[in-house]
Amino acid sequence: MSYRYRIEESTQQNIERIAGEQIAKARSDLTPERIADFDGIHQARKRFKKIRSVFKLVRPALGKHYPELNGMFREAGHSISEWRDLESMVTACDNLREYISDATAQDALSQLQQDFAAKLEEKTKFTDRFLEHIERIDAMLYEADSRIAELNLGAQGSMPVKDGLLRVYRAGRKEFARAGEDPASAQFHQWRKREKDLWYQVRLLHDAWPRVLKGLAVALHELANTLGDDHDLALVSNQVTEASQSAGNSRGGYTALQEDISRRKSVLQRNAYLSGKRVYAERPKAFAARFENYWQAWEQQQSNAQT
Repeated sequence: MSYRYRIEESTQQNIERIAGEQIAKARSDLTPERIADFDGIHQARKRFKKIRSVFKLVRPALGKHYPELNGMFREAGHSISEWRDLESMVTACDNLREYISDATAQDALSQLQQDFAAKLEEKTKFTDRFLEHIERIDAMLYEADSRIAELNLGAQGSMPVKDGLLRVYRAGRKEFARAGEDPASAQFHQWRKREKDLWYQVRLLHDAWPRVLKGLAVALHELANTLGDDHDLALVSNQVTEASQSAGNSRGGYTALQEDISRRKSVLQRNAYLSGKRVYAERPKAFAARFENYWQAWEQQQSNAQT
C-alpha cells in the first residue's frame, strides 16, 4: 500500500512520496465528476488529514517548515467542512432511526433529514462561487506539492518518527482523560481529532510489525468511528434545538427526538471510553519505547534482507 512509511527511504523521501500521492489523489477527488455525488469532497478531506498525520509523525524533522505546511492542509480541510457536516448529518439520521420508537420523533427526524439533504444538494451546485473555491484549493495543493519537493531535511538518525509519535500519543491520552472527566460533546470531539492522528500514524508504521499493528489500527479505526458517530449526533442535536424553537404544535416530536439522541450519545461515549482505556493503557514514554523496539527489529530485518 502507498500509505506506508518505508524504512529503506529517508525521511524526506517518505514525506515526498506519501504526501505527493495523497495530493495527487485529492486533486483528482476535487474534479467536477467526483464532486457531483459529494464523495470527492469527502475523500479529499480524508487525504488532507492523512497528509497532516505524516507531517505530525516527522514534525521534529520538518522543523520550521511544519507550521506552514500543516496550516495549509488544515485550512483546506476547514474550508470544505460544511459539506462534510451536512453529509454526515444525513447519514447520522439514517443510523439513528433504529433507536427511535416514538412516531412523532420519527417524523421530526425525517423532516430534519430532508432539510439536511436539500442544503447539501444546494451547496454542491456548480455555481461560479463554488467552482472558484475548488480552484483555490487546487492551486494550494499545487503550491504545497512544490514546497514539499523543495525540502532539504538531510539525515535524521535512528527512528526519526519517535518524537512525533510520542507527541501524538501523549496528546490523545490527555484528551481521553479530559473526556472522562467532562463528557461534553466538544471534549469528545477534541479527543477524536487526536485519536485519528494516532490511527493514521499506526497505519503508516504498519510494516514495523504487521501482525500486531494491523490489529491496533483496526481497534483505532473502530474507536474513531464511534467517536465520529457521537460527533455527528452532536451536530444533529444542535439542529434539533434550533428546529424545536419554531416547531409550534410539533415541538413534542423534537423533544422526544432530543431525548433519544442523548441516550444514544451516552451509549457511544461509554463504549468509546472503554476502548480508550485499552488504547491508552500505557504511559507515553512506554508506548514510544515499545515502538522503538519495533523499529530496531524492522531495521535489522531490512538489513538481513539486503545481505
